[in-house]
Amino acid sequence: MIRSRILWKLFVGYVVLILLSTVMVGVLISKQVEKETLKEIEQSLNVRATLLRGMALDIFSLSSKKKHQERIKSLGKVTNTRFTIIRLDGTVLADSQEDPKSMDNHANRPEILAAYSHGQGITTRFSKTIDIK
Repeated sequence: MIRSRILWKLFVGYVVLILLSTVMVGVLISKQVEKETLKEIEQSLNVRATLLRGMALDIFSLSSKKKHQERIKSLGKVTNTRFTIIRLDGTVLADSQEDPKSMDNHANRPEILAAYSHGQGITTRFSKTIDIK
């Protein structure tokens, strides 16, 4: 009887230890997967931004703002990407998912400030405009 109590306590102890270890490994793997996913998204967006930069002069040689918006919206659908074109003062000129007139000035956003300073800015944050992170 005493022997079975000791075995039972050992069994429970090992089960708890295994469960805690499993949870810790799960959390670590989850964080690593998130980190790698964000890295892949960042690389993909970098390529798309480079492509858009090359097209921007062509798009903005069009005379009307309505044409700018239509072209960016179309480009966003084709690439399944949200594009927001802003002026140096932060005013939104065109956006692939929203009406630029209804959007806030972007000048003080962390990614924009970083882009002004370093040529590129990246941040992960909640977008009030489209209600997602």
